[in-house]
Amino acid sequence: MAMNIVTKHSILAPALRLSITAAQPSMALLCNRQLHLHPLQVNRNSGNLILDGRSCPIRHEMLPLKVSPTGKFLRLVTKCSQANEIELAKKKCVPCESKDLKPMSIEVAEELLQQVPGWNISNEDGKLKLQRAWKVKSFIKGLELFKHVADIAEAEGHHPDLHLVNWNNASINIWTHSIGGLTENDFILAAKIDSLDVEPFLRKKAAKNSTTVP
Repeated sequence: MAMNIVTKHSILAPALRLSITAAQPSMALLCNRQLHLHPLQVNRNSGNLILDGRSCPIRHEMLPLKVSPTGKFLRLVTKCSQANEIELAKKKCVPCESKDLKPMSIEVAEELLQQVPGWNISNEDGKLKLQRAWKVKSFIKGLELFKHVADIAEAEGHHPDLHLVNWNNASINIWTHSIGGLTENDFILAAKIDSLDVEPFLRKKAAKNSTTVP
């Protein structure tokens, strides 16, 4: 699938048009905010660029970093300022296609973790996962909490692992199973779960200070 992206160099060149196809996997993007090189990928459904597991809308300003003798771009630089990013809870999970998504690095995951307080990151056999735990009032309240979580998961088409142990220990693991790690989808789902009013389901002490999985 070919994608036409307008790239603009503010002074040195007028707007240029670049055709990106799946046959150009060697091209790379440099994200100013993280200063990391990323393989270039395009989500076939949304048309967004995929940067280290995260969906980066094409509307972000694209600047040529290096041009080959043939006039084709070898690398691009994107300005992905945090101020321009949409809040995670307002985003929509994208279909999890292994050809489009790759597990994000621990550095990127830890940065996004700041937007979902109460969650932590675990590393299980090299697979990063988001985790959070609560003490619920009763077994029934735990199931009711999970019902609300399930409604969000169904709406997003992205499903977490739910655990209810010893009748009142509720915990959630979120990760993108198809790629064996974390993507932005996982943080979007965590943010939407955080928007739930969970106090009616939790023990009083737990409601004041919910715990995370160690």
